[in-house]
Parts: sequence; C-alpha cells; structure tokens
Amino acid sequence: MAIALKNPDEIEINHVSRRFQVNGTALPALENVSLTVRKGEFVSLIGPSGCGKSTLLRMLAGLDHPDQGELRVGGYLIHTPSLTRGIVFQDHRLLPWLTVEQNILLSLKNRPGQAAEQHQQVARLIELVGLKGFERAWPHQLSGGMSQRAAIARCLAPQPSVLLLDEPFGALDSLTRRHLQQALLQIWQQQQLTTVLVTHDIEEAVYLSDRIVVLKPRPGRLHSQFEIIEPRPRQLTASRLVEVKAQIQRALDGE
Repeated sequence: MAIALKNPDEIEINHVSRRFQVNGTALPALENVSLTVRKGEFVSLIGPSGCGKSTLLRMLAGLDHPDQGELRVGGYLIHTPSLTRGIVFQDHRLLPWLTVEQNILLSLKNRPGQAAEQHQQVARLIELVGLKGFERAWPHQLSGGMSQRAAIARCLAPQPSVLLLDEPFGALDSLTRRHLQQALLQIWQQQQLTTVLVTHDIEEAVYLSDRIVVLKPRPGRLHSQFEIIEPRPRQLTASRLVEVKAQIQRALDGE
C-alpha cells in the first residue's frame, strides 16, 4: 500500500520513460526522467519541440502512462485523471452549446454540494479571472484571452491542489498573454497551488516560475535547472533575470 508523504501535494516523477509506436517503430519520447516539485512550487518545463514536455504533463494528469517508472502525488501513484489535478490546454475546449457559467458548473457535476453553493463558487471564480458580466456569454462571443480565463476558472472550480498548464497562452497576442500571466500569478499565490507549466517562451517561464527545468530532445531527458529567486512582481529587464534568460537560451541552443 502506498504511504502518503508528509507533504500531500508534492509531485514525484521517478525514472519515467515513454515510447510511442509510429509505423511499427518504437520512438522514445522520454527517457529516465526524475523530478520533484514541492508543494506550492511553480515549475516550468521548457525545451525544443519533441522533447516530451506535453507527454510528461499528460502523464501527471493521468491521461497517459509511462512505459517505465512512476509518477506520484502525495505519495500515491497516478493511475487515472483526478479532480485534485486540474489541467488547462492551449485550446480552451469550452463546450460551444453552454454559456461561460454553465461550462464552469459542468466541472462540479459530480461534486457534493447544493446547487446554490456551486453557483456562488462559480460566481467567485468568474470574478477572480476577470469575467464578471460575461456569465451568460457563449464561447463564440469571447476573445481568445477571455476563453482561456473561462478555461482556468473551469479548471479551478473543483478546487484542485495541483495545476497543470500546457502552453495555455501560446496562441494569444503578447499584451493578452501578459495580462493572463499576471492573473495566473494572482490565482497561484491565493490558492497556493503546486503548478507545472509547459512553455516554449523563456520570458514567460522566467516571469512566472520558482524553477525552470530544461529538457533535452528526442528522447526527452533532464538537461539543467534554474532557480529564479527574484521577488515578484518581476521586471524582466533586471540584470539577474537577463542573465538567467541568456543561460537558458544557451542551454536550448546547445540542443
């Protein structure tokens, strides 16, 4: 029987490997990856396309499984998806036939609680992500940034302790992306969520993260890690952050 850690929201990735069959050939996506994410820590995974970042995130969500190794949260093996681990994708994936409010309520369908309490919770989340006044809007009436705000609110509704983000701002313009980064930091600080972000954007990773993990490509392996100790809110022009960005860029260029 698995023994829970003293730190219930800590993520452990232990010697994980994953291969995919393509035209009868086994192609390695990840090889012997080990990583720990502490409770409440914000960690970004960055690396070239094809280094297995999204595959690793899907395994943390329980949407995929390793060929070797194991992934745990709080000491318990990850076998299936769980409402304790929320995930946001680059595509908001809102259901077009439901309003913003209804999309968020749907994530509470199997949760205990009275309907009035759930509506109050959804109203608080809508205000938290800056969508007050758009409760009854349809997804096609929202901009890309507003749709992602709704997706984040839907993810947070079941009150997960772990937040997984797969390039959630990658398709947005730079101004909208910065606004959503700031909103995400506010949510992370308020909720104290253990967070793993997959991104291609070095500045985004440096702006948001406590720690940045660089992966080597094909198969994905750990290359290097960078602790970001600059206090928030961060100015990306600060000399220490400029140097960290340069170090990460050199690590990526080397691959």
